[in-house]
Amino acid sequence: MYRVWNFVTNYSLLLIIGAAIALVWANLDAHSYHHFVEYPLLFNDWVGVDA
Repeated sequence: MYRVWNFVTNYSLLLIIGAAIALVWANLDAHSYHHFVEYPLLFNDWVGVDA
């Protein structure tokens, strides 16, 4: 498993796979993708969206 993970991190396959999954998800179900991407991570005055 170490050799596989080392290969994946060295060649950035995670980024490519993640981008491909996001592209497919955005094209198949745009509403749920938009809802997931636009979800605010923090709710406060300094960073994020006011609740």
